[in-house]
Formats: sequence, C-alpha cells, structure tokens
Amino acid sequence: MLEVEHAGARVGHLVLHQGQQRFSYAMHVGALAKGDTLTVRVSPLTAPKAQKNACLVKVTLDAPSAAMAEGVANAPIVKWPTRKSFDDLPVLLGWSRSGKRYQLTYTNENGGTVALCGGGARGMRSEIARWGRGLDMEGVWAYGGKGSFERCTGVVPPSENAPRMDSKHPILYYGDGHHRVFESRGGYGKECGTGSDKTPDGALAGWNDANPGSELAKDDPFTIVLRPVPVDIDALGYAKESGRREGIVDTMRRGCIASSTRSSRARRRSTARRPCP
Repeated sequence: MLEVEHAGARVGHLVLHQGQQRFSYAMHVGALAKGDTLTVRVSPLTAPKAQKNACLVKVTLDAPSAAMAEGVANAPIVKWPTRKSFDDLPVLLGWSRSGKRYQLTYTNENGGTVALCGGGARGMRSEIARWGRGLDMEGVWAYGGKGSFERCTGVVPPSENAPRMDSKHPILYYGDGHHRVFESRGGYGKECGTGSDKTPDGALAGWNDANPGSELAKDDPFTIVLRPVPVDIDALGYAKESGRREGIVDTMRRGCIASSTRSSRARRRSTARRPCP
C-alpha cells in the first residue's frame, strides 16, 4: 500500500493489487498550488508479509478532460477501517452526469446479502447465483439538487455538518456490512445497527471499539483514505438503464478505463490514463 502526502499531511492511499505487474493507478488529490509537492511512500499499513517496497515508473499531474471535470470535482473521498484495508475494498467509482450521482464498486461484501444468505463461502455462492458476481455495488452519493447519500439508515439528504466536505468532495465512512456509508467512524455498530448482516466484522478499533472520538483530526490511525477517480457510466448506458452500472466491471476487464482527476480549487491536478479502443 502506498501513502500519498502533501506538506506532511496524508492525502490518500493506493492499494497495489497487481503485484509486480506494471499498472496505472489513479487518485484525485485535492487542491494544489503551483510549486506544491506530493510525496509517496510505502505505507506502514502494508500487509505484514508483503514486500515493503515499490517501483514508481512514472507519476503525472494533469487536469481532467472537460467531459470529466464535473465528475471529478464532486467525487467522494472514502474512509475505510484499517482492519479492512484489503477487504470489502472500494475500487471503482462510476459517475453519471445525467443523474449527478456516483456508484461505488467493492471487491466483495462480508455482510449484506452474503451474511443473509448464510455467510462466508455459502453466502458468496448465493450472491453469485443471484447477481452473477461476487463484488458489491452501491449508490453512495448524489449531488444534484439538495443532494443525498446512502446512509446506513437509508437514502437521506445531507444535514448540518453531515457528511463532512472537502471542497465539493463528500467524506464518506464505512457504515455497515451492506456498504452503506456514514459521516464518521462513530456510526459503525450504533446507528447503523448491530445485526450480523450489518456488522459482520465485529469490533473495529477506533470505530465501535476503543473510539477516542470521531473528530476528523483523530481519523488517521484508524482509517485508510481512498480517492477513486470516476468513470463515466452514462457512456455505458446508465443514463437510460440503471442496471447498466454493472458495465463498469466489464469495461475494467477489457482494460479500457480512461480516468482523470482534479479538485475544484486546483491549479495543478493528478491523472492517470489508459488508452481505450
């Protein structure tokens, strides 16, 4: 796992999932002024048995295309428990200009459907039988009108100080086993419910266990920070059929994801691109 920092402060993490293969990873990094410097290091949150080094072949700072600027400007920042750094991981972010909303794809689902269908491998087999996939997808954030987010208690409009915002980027926290989100670490296992389908991972340090306080300034020891770059799902047919959000996974499998990043205040920004046929 890599940690990206700006002026000594954590910006976010990149989980390197392709081993020793060359692969383009991307994240949106927030506002940068001319002359600002980003640093990258191997994170202490790297898996204990992993090789503690990485080779950066090329790093590029760039602005998004005009077509993706709106999607990047409003893209969520996701905070995940450190214990779940390699589990239930948010990896792909779909953006719809027409719906002004985001669909987040996770590697798997410990709770939710899997837990309700027997849990573990049995629950996973049931999920694959029903949905044709073992991953999970949730609509996490909509910024049109008054906005809304898929909070653990239901789809609700933003309230005062909830969720926290970084410019136009909402900061969304792991909420429950269904991958519904919350506005701080303090919600897990409380307002989000306590059933096995909602809290399949039990006690999470700094969340529902030994929480020193849910203030933003106390997040770092207990969270990884993911800032996925949005992918246009309207281009896959989502604007007409909501089920076409599934197409983002097929697109990824073909190795055809063109991605770019920016912050609404940034003068210099970050991007990574892969050519599409």
